[in-house]
Amino acid sequence: MLDDLPEEILTVIMNHSCQRPKDYMNFKLINQRSSFIVGNLEHLFINDGNQYEEELDELCRRDPSLKTIDWYFKNDVTFTLKNVKRLIINNRIDILQHGLKYHHFLELLFNRFYMNVDSQNDIFSIVESLNPLMVAAENNHIFIVKLLLEKNEIRNPYIRLIPELLEISIKYNHKNLLNYLICNHIERVEKKISEKFLSIIYRIENCEDILFNLVLNRKVKIESKHLQAILTNNYNQLFKYIYHHMGWINSSITFKMNLLSGCLSSNNIDGFTILFEEIKDIIPRKEFVKLLFGNRNDNFYNGKKDIIYHIVNNYLHYIDKDSKLLSTCIMNDIGENTMIQLVEDKYHFKEEDMKVVLEHRHFKLLEKMCWTVTTYLSD
Repeated sequence: MLDDLPEEILTVIMNHSCQRPKDYMNFKLINQRSSFIVGNLEHLFINDGNQYEEELDELCRRDPSLKTIDWYFKNDVTFTLKNVKRLIINNRIDILQHGLKYHHFLELLFNRFYMNVDSQNDIFSIVESLNPLMVAAENNHIFIVKLLLEKNEIRNPYIRLIPELLEISIKYNHKNLLNYLICNHIERVEKKISEKFLSIIYRIENCEDILFNLVLNRKVKIESKHLQAILTNNYNQLFKYIYHHMGWINSSITFKMNLLSGCLSSNNIDGFTILFEEIKDIIPRKEFVKLLFGNRNDNFYNGKKDIIYHIVNNYLHYIDKDSKLLSTCIMNDIGENTMIQLVEDKYHFKEEDMKVVLEHRHFKLLEKMCWTVTTYLSD
């Protein structure tokens, strides 16, 4: 029946039945003619003064088409920062880019009055607010961050917030964001990068490439704590470059021993090898054994079988027979043949070690240990 009504009558019905934007969206669904009528409307809500935040938030949650959102823009429906936040979370950069064509939306995105940040403010309280740049950064939507920062750069109020983005990249482990800031805004974050370099090493996962960039371009000053962190994270190519090309090869034996200890703690075999090759001819045997086993609790080598094998396969001639090497191997259930070889090489073990071997049902090893004990007693 409605299909037979003239367009003028449909328009009258629409004007009497529709008040809110969603009313027009529902009317549009009646038929093609009503869809055509609604689709051609413009400036319906200019200076309307009403609040449609919840309605728009519901719409944005449904991942609307750009054409649908454009109708709201053309008809001056007022978006709020809450609506913008929803679009950013959903990574709708297409809608944000399109909205920049409309003055009321552009003004909302780049309003200076909700962007005040100074040294007294807690940046992470801002992150949880509605600031569009901070919302984009928190959600690691780099293209939206770029869109906001590179629009009308001379008057862009977001530019001065760039250093705060570095804080967010570190807190949320956003490597993409950190990389963007270093590649595009290094002059604005360089000072803070120096202050936060240790946090970057520990918090940003798999960031050796970024660290290399900063080191090669002399954007950070390397300190001893940085070297330890680099080794802890197994960034061994970076460590090797810094160690050999930035003067650290001439550091004290005590410092190098501390680095070796850190390699043991982090199960870093390559780092351990690099360092040990430098000091193997000057480190006393007792100091090396102390490094490996002195003041180490019984659980120190748990989950570190690789480095235990590395020590056994490469450094036996540096380790005293009465050390805790064999006990450490038994406690960490190293391969039975390896432990048999250590017994045959006369590395020491205790009665408690034999009990552990029995519990693990390494009968060949236990037999070899018993034979060794018997031989010792007979002598």
